Amino acid sequence: MAQWTIGRTRVAQNADGRLEFFTLSTDGALWHIWQMDPGGVWSDWNSLGGAIGAEPVVFQNADGRLEFFVWGTDNALWHIWQMVPNSGYSGWSNWASLGGV
Repeated sequence: MAQWTIGRTRVAQNADGRLEFFTLSTDGALWHIWQMDPGGVWSDWNSLGGAIGAEPVVFQNADGRLEFFVWGTDNALWHIWQMVPNSGYSGWSNWASLGGV
C-alpha cells in the first residue's frame, strides 16, 4: 500500500448515512475506505487510481451519488463518480477528463 499525503484528505457522507474517507497517496492515486453500515465497522482500503496533481473535492449529487473532482498532473480537470448511491469499491466509474489546461 502506498504512503499517504497528509492534508490531502476528504470525508463525505453517503446517501444512506455511511461515512467515506478519501486520501491521496504519494503515488498520486486516490484511496478510500468506507463504513460498512452507518456508525459501523470500516472496509479495507481500496485505490480508485488516478494521477492527481492538486487538492481533491467531493460532492454529493442530487440523487445521492458521490462525485470527486481533481486537477490531474496533466493540468486537466478529472472526475470519478459512484455509479449508484452508496456503492463501495466496485461501484465507481472510470476517471473521465473534463479537459482544461
